[in-house]
Amino acid sequence: MKMIMCLILLIFTIVGAQNPAESSSNNFFPYYNTKTAYENVHGKITKPNSDCKPVQIWMLIRHGTRYPKEKHLAKFIKLKNVQAEILQNHKNKAGQLNLKTLQALSKWKLDPNVNERTAAILTPGAEKDIRSLAKRLQSAYPDLLNVNTKKIKSTDYIFRATNTPRTRDTLNFFLTTLFGNSNIITPAQPLAEDTLLTPFKYCSEWKFSPEATHSKDEKKKFQNGPEIKNLKNTMTKRLGFNHTIEFDIIETIHKMCGFEISWYSKKQSIWCALFTVDELKLLEFYQDLTSYYRVGPGRPMSAKFGCRMVKDMLQHFKKIETGKSTNEPKGIFYFGHSSSIQIFLSAFQIGKEPKLTSTSYNSIENRAYRTSLLVPFTTNIIATLYECSGKILTFKVMFHVAENMTPIPDCPDGFCDWKQLQKKLKPLLDQCN
Repeated sequence: MKMIMCLILLIFTIVGAQNPAESSSNNFFPYYNTKTAYENVHGKITKPNSDCKPVQIWMLIRHGTRYPKEKHLAKFIKLKNVQAEILQNHKNKAGQLNLKTLQALSKWKLDPNVNERTAAILTPGAEKDIRSLAKRLQSAYPDLLNVNTKKIKSTDYIFRATNTPRTRDTLNFFLTTLFGNSNIITPAQPLAEDTLLTPFKYCSEWKFSPEATHSKDEKKKFQNGPEIKNLKNTMTKRLGFNHTIEFDIIETIHKMCGFEISWYSKKQSIWCALFTVDELKLLEFYQDLTSYYRVGPGRPMSAKFGCRMVKDMLQHFKKIETGKSTNEPKGIFYFGHSSSIQIFLSAFQIGKEPKLTSTSYNSIENRAYRTSLLVPFTTNIIATLYECSGKILTFKVMFHVAENMTPIPDCPDGFCDWKQLQKKLKPLLDQCN
């Protein structure tokens, strides 16, 4: 390896090669779809005027930053072969990467924690994100969450996670931050088949319906389109290959880039430096296009599955409004996955327009459906029921996604009249089973 680097140094001293990505490699680009680090994108919770007080909070929380799933490990392990090829290409005077990038690339090693034993479990940094979120929520909703633990009743809060280590651990970090001792509130036992938080897992139609095929069609069209073709040609020259680089390799590099930024906070990943910012934006769109039709608002079945969680939220709020239940909790907290978040958002048609297609990349500047902002690690949906005083006592609901005030159709400011919200969602709930 030392001999290779010495030869590379000599080559670049002679020819003064420049890296097309050099001007942008130092620009921190934080958006990597569902691999995005939460600390880079979350907002600040908005509060309404003093005439309204929160009476119940309903949350759906995605698990924290994790390691790759076992089925993806082989591709990331093989990146060491890609690394060696790129360095050898430049030794052979092919390629356009600058010396600084090559030196950093030569030192790269796959995180030793990436293995079968740790597959899909939380990273050490996940705990910080989750606990920080819980503390911000306590500060934003002191009447509901900053309470005397000695006075808490078992019925005051509901906590429930899907049956995976990463969601259970996320729940535990969150719960112990709020109340100090997880024994104060006993979380519900995870279900073997959780048809509320992950209903798509138990429906064969989800996997084999025409909608699933349409998702693959749009993805394939974009892969075969001019933008990806140009990216492959550019990356082939930049990395010094004498054959067109496979798009699968570009995808793996991009995913490793996103994972490493989420694992190592704001530290840049050397794999990110192989792209320009415009190329990273292109790949972000590609992943969004895939998700839009696979589990997002571009797939009608997503909304139908998401309606169950919407119904759960509305039922809790309804009990507060009518006063029919004296044991209604102050907070309901569910811990799920990126797909759980997406089907809930689809039920509210968040991100549905403008529609994403394989030909719309250059025509949509500010798309509403952007998974980097909606579904990063640790993302969450906060629905808060408020009681508002005045001539007539009214109820309103405020929505946040990743702590950003989020407008929904017919409720552009994200602060919705409770009666109007029920009326709007009735057609969806009528089809919910």
